[in-house]
Amino acid sequence: MKTNPFKDEFKEFLLLVRHFLLRLFQNDIMKFENQRRENLVLLLTFFSIAGCLGAGVILFPYLRSQPGYTSETVWVEKTFFMTICMAFTGIIAVLNWDNMFMDEKDFLNLSVLPVKTSTLFTAKFFSLLVFAGLLSLSLNLFPILIFTFFLGDIINVDPFFRVSMLQFGIVHIISSFLANLFVFMLVAFIQGILMIILNTRLFKKMSIVFQTLLLAGFISCFTWFPRVAPHLITMKEKNPTFFYYFPPAWFVGFYEQLIGNYDILFKNLLYIAPVAVTLLVDAYILMIPHGFNRFSRPVSGTRPVTFFPGAAEWLKKHFHAVFLKHALQRAVFYFVLSTLRRSRKHKFQLAVYIIFPLAFIITELIARSLDSGIQFFQETNFFMCSIPFILYFFLVWGIRVVVMHPVSVDASWAFLIAEGDYPVHYIWGLKKAAIVIGILFCFIPLLLFYSVCWGFIPGLLYSLYSGITAFLLLELFFFSYSKLPFVSAYIPGKFLMKYIWPLYLMIFTLFVYLFTRIGIYLITFPAAYFFYYGAAATDIYWVRRLRYKRYRGFRFVFDEEPEPVMTGLGFDAE
Repeated sequence: MKTNPFKDEFKEFLLLVRHFLLRLFQNDIMKFENQRRENLVLLLTFFSIAGCLGAGVILFPYLRSQPGYTSETVWVEKTFFMTICMAFTGIIAVLNWDNMFMDEKDFLNLSVLPVKTSTLFTAKFFSLLVFAGLLSLSLNLFPILIFTFFLGDIINVDPFFRVSMLQFGIVHIISSFLANLFVFMLVAFIQGILMIILNTRLFKKMSIVFQTLLLAGFISCFTWFPRVAPHLITMKEKNPTFFYYFPPAWFVGFYEQLIGNYDILFKNLLYIAPVAVTLLVDAYILMIPHGFNRFSRPVSGTRPVTFFPGAAEWLKKHFHAVFLKHALQRAVFYFVLSTLRRSRKHKFQLAVYIIFPLAFIITELIARSLDSGIQFFQETNFFMCSIPFILYFFLVWGIRVVVMHPVSVDASWAFLIAEGDYPVHYIWGLKKAAIVIGILFCFIPLLLFYSVCWGFIPGLLYSLYSGITAFLLLELFFFSYSKLPFVSAYIPGKFLMKYIWPLYLMIFTLFVYLFTRIGIYLITFPAAYFFYYGAAATDIYWVRRLRYKRYRGFRFVFDEEPEPVMTGLGFDAE
């Protein structure tokens, strides 16, 4: 019986597209190994609801026909919605940084199969198109209806529009898809350029930096653009150059031209969007073979260079004598630091926890300084005083979550053999690593920042106050911690974020508000700093004392069991 080569090749193509598409739903943050179908449906539903709420809030004034909201100003709301969707898509694209091109696992598993290279590359490209299409469809599933319904009266009676409602919806989805595809291809293009100009070893080190910067940039759009949006009409009249350098405006111009808005600015922006997408798509297609073939080249080993080895050894010796006297503490301390240094996944997970508050703080500082001038930084206002507590809370919480994710569960055998009668040293080694990673990481920049803004002595006192508060927070976060970092099994969902996130939000809000108010009082009366230091030291002492009582008969948890599906009522059989 003769087989159809074209049919077989098409089946291989579909299987590869499905394989690469599923890989795009598995990144450093989102893991869908278990209940994959249910989680994908839940994720796409969340995207749909987010798009629906965003479009409803943005277009609500048009439903009520409020003054100032006409067909000539609706492009502002479209720009707002397009910017938020593109920023959201950019976050998803950055989270899928490792899946933009075929990785080493794909090279080892797929290069030995009897599959044409052209089929392999084409399937990878189409998987990215399908992923961008699914994301765009989920984000715009309800906004298409909301835009056409809210703007229905304008479309039907205003001669400014020259399309039907059906055509309006089709143009909306095409423009949104091109905008989302542009963001995906832009992130892939940046990664491809890095792959070309950097060797494999340096690329692995630098990619986490660019991934973090891109994520911070996309997240910051949610804070600075709502401040810019009300001034878009004025900017269009006085400084239209801004729109030529702002990608969401390109796709809004494409959008407006297709529905019959022949404004001169949108007419000039019409061809920028499709040309930009086409160029990035072509560049991505050309980069796919390079991204795949780079794993066939051997990685050259380089010996790390140590500057001033004598001074480094002297500092290390005295650091151990003061901070890490016990051998077990030193072992766990360096194990945590080495794991974070080598594990790209854990570094990025921890970076995510600090990027969100940092992007918000930077954009707020820029916006408020533009409104109030340089004197804003010299004032002891609530926002300036709340910065350390926002950062410390997210960073300490991030460390608490990240150390629970294992690098390799099999590596726990070394701790099982070495586990002795001194669990306190294991915990203290972990806490001291968290102090270096979390508290000192923020303390030095905050000290410099407040010293420049308020002077050295006020800045030092307030930085010490916030650092001691962060140490107390660290003790509370790790009070019931019973695992060794990075080697114990982990079952997702232990923090129950899907169900009790309002409680976490309330705790965060209360923590920031309470200690910011206390900090403002301490700045006004500096002598009270020493009373707070004494009270905090007493609290830390009692927390540690209560913790030490738990160490009697204490054993670490290496294997976690899921919650039982059926729960008994406690009746004992006679």
